[in-house]
Amino acid sequence: MKGTRLHACVLGVALVFGFYSQGQELPSLPYTTPNPAPFRDDLVDGPANTAQVGRHTASEWLIKSQQPGCCGPSTCDGPIGFESYWQAGLAFPLKGSIFGDNLNPGWVIQGGGRSLFFNPETTKAWIVDVGISNTHFNSNNRNKVTTLHNMPDPRNNNPTLVQQNGGPFPTITNLPTGIASLNLTSVNLGLGREVYLWGAADQPDDADNLRVGWDLGGRWGSGKVELTDYPHRDEVIGSFYTAIHADREVPWGACLLQYGVRFEWDYTWTDLLRSSGNLGDISMFNLMFRSGIRF
Repeated sequence: MKGTRLHACVLGVALVFGFYSQGQELPSLPYTTPNPAPFRDDLVDGPANTAQVGRHTASEWLIKSQQPGCCGPSTCDGPIGFESYWQAGLAFPLKGSIFGDNLNPGWVIQGGGRSLFFNPETTKAWIVDVGISNTHFNSNNRNKVTTLHNMPDPRNNNPTLVQQNGGPFPTITNLPTGIASLNLTSVNLGLGREVYLWGAADQPDDADNLRVGWDLGGRWGSGKVELTDYPHRDEVIGSFYTAIHADREVPWGACLLQYGVRFEWDYTWTDLLRSSGNLGDISMFNLMFRSGIRF
């Protein structure tokens, strides 16, 4: 009897639940193709996108999107460029001094780097030049006698000879000798100006450019003279120079290759020859062909 009642209760609950579910119609969810998300211009990279204004992006110096050459960091006035160079040519000593009258034309080699501080239009730039140089001359006549004055006696460098003679030897008042060669090595520091004649320095990739410029500065280093009848002498030297040059620039990837010509005047003070006046100094003109690369 209890089992019959249990079965009747279960059946009644099922009937009530089925009747209720039929009376309540569940809402249907229509299926449609979703619309694509709107295109956001502010997510597009590029300097021409106005939506990018004020956003932090990688600098052009890193992403290399600029024109070749003029791609360094910028100041309030314009970008900063850098170039390295190598130049070599002939050195012509000028007459009127002992060296100038006794030396043949020689050779000069220079190398270094330059920083270029451009104007906003990148048509002109101030430059700072740091480099090294070496100049060498040989004698035009080793038998040509040059008289030097008050030269140290080289025998004083031998303590045994000094002791045997009772003291140092006196200086040589007049020393006739010949000049065999002269070598000058120095570090250089200069300032100058560049002017680009065929438009801005940041030309398109396929456009060459031509520039002219001038610079001046100083040198500090060492000089060595070889004499025929006297030991060689080494002394500190100082120089002043000024120069003009012209260069062609050719695009090469993200850089610019350079080649050109340079004309330089140099005056060097030396104490290599102890003579009256400034006859131991040397003045020269240098004609050099140069090559370089601007980053």
